[in-house]
Amino acid sequence: MKSRLLLLLVVTLLALTSLVVKVSSDPEPLFVIYGSLECPNCRRILKEVGETYGNQSILFFDITNSKNLDRAFQILDLVYEGEETPETPLVGVFWNNSLLAVTFGYTPLNFWFEVLNNTQRETVLIAWEGQIIGNITDEELISALERIFMGIQKEEKPPTISNEKTEKSLIPLLLGIILAAAADSVNPCVFSIFVVLMILSVQTAGKRGGTKVGLAFIITVYVSYLLLGLGLRAVLSRLLASYSWIIVLIGVGAIALGGYEVFSAIITPFKSVLPEPLKRITAERLEEIGSKASVVGAFGLGILLSFTLLPCSWGPYLVTIGLIAGLSAGKQILVLLLYNFIFVLPLIAVLVAINIFGVKIRTLKYWRGTKFPIMKLFAGILLIAVGTYAILHYII
Repeated sequence: MKSRLLLLLVVTLLALTSLVVKVSSDPEPLFVIYGSLECPNCRRILKEVGETYGNQSILFFDITNSKNLDRAFQILDLVYEGEETPETPLVGVFWNNSLLAVTFGYTPLNFWFEVLNNTQRETVLIAWEGQIIGNITDEELISALERIFMGIQKEEKPPTISNEKTEKSLIPLLLGIILAAAADSVNPCVFSIFVVLMILSVQTAGKRGGTKVGLAFIITVYVSYLLLGLGLRAVLSRLLASYSWIIVLIGVGAIALGGYEVFSAIITPFKSVLPEPLKRITAERLEEIGSKASVVGAFGLGILLSFTLLPCSWGPYLVTIGLIAGLSAGKQILVLLLYNFIFVLPLIAVLVAINIFGVKIRTLKYWRGTKFPIMKLFAGILLIAVGTYAILHYII
């Protein structure tokens, strides 16, 4: 039984690893920017795109160089017929070597998000300061623009004026995400319910039957939480693109919830944060499924808990989604895969403790009965740290 469980865990980890590799190999956006470092709009776009997508996604050409200026005018002649001269910078947005949009002047981040959320369109958008003024459907014209933009990529390299800042900003972002996932994983809501489920299932169907129920529950919670995160990502990315200060509200909410958790751990250590109706439904389903050791029921319980326990764990999850809102879709999915793996690690640890290390059910009962307040306290402290990090990330 132990060897089979280990084999199953190895296969699961290999499957997740292959998925992560696939996601991380997805194409990244490329912003080909014609402008000048003396231009305020150019500096602003370089800063925002660099911080959001990384400086590796920027190809900058200074139009004080006559060759670059000539190429910018070539592009301008192909895409713009107006009398008024457009403002700089001139930007071509590419995805997988295909041109998606050409923009003039300052373009807000929410426009980039909209463009990159639909990379399969057959037209090239033309925009002035974030407002669409036309589109190109002629394939020959699009190909000509792509040749001009991409043909120069091999000749020159973008400046490295702020690479150091961008590289540093990626590390604390990842640390903040791991911190949020850790806060979510030690939250006693899901963990406590899982321990009760394992106790009832092992008592009813033995260690083997209980393990099947536990695996079904873990897999379902992982997938359901991931899908929930993808849905929240789609909504929050659009909101944060226009109202970036929302991350501050999320951070304040996380601090408030963390403070409540700390207070609750000290004053009412065994009180659940769930509303009474949700608590009653969860308890009824838990007792029914655990007493029958039902694998199918464990799948259903995992789905139910992923949504009913959102009030218990929304803080760190929303903070994480807010932090990654500006990343490309591939990186966002990669982060959510990592987050949810950390989230279910304590559940996997319980399963391993029972099957590999022979931890007794009575030990689990004792541990759940005595350590619940400590978990609430630790989760609250971490949540306060996560909320503080989110606010500082916005300010700094």
